[in-house]
Amino acid sequence: MKTEISKLENILPMIPELNLEEIESLMAKLVEAKKVLKPSSYKAGVNIGVGAFIKNLIQTTTLSNKEILVKVVEEYKNENTTTACVAWYRNDLRKKALKTETKTEDKVES
Repeated sequence: MKTEISKLENILPMIPELNLEEIESLMAKLVEAKKVLKPSSYKAGVNIGVGAFIKNLIQTTTLSNKEILVKVVEEYKNENTTTACVAWYRNDLRKKALKTETKTEDKVES
């Protein structure tokens, strides 16, 4: 697909005698090819990864791991993420929260 895009991008400026319909057809193919390469969940300026998305849902909602997984699949069309992944992020956040609590307690006692 990337080769098709570069071919189309190179053809357009080299052939000035193309009529309007041919140019529009080539441009439509180029636009479609670029859509395939771009993730469907991409939003200009707001493109966070799956992990950050999951952590945000864990911290800001009371959703279960299964409910979070449904949201991840809806948002990213990602079939590789499992409830075990969500559980891992939840546990990681708990561990980090415990570490920060311990560190602040240690500083207070000193």
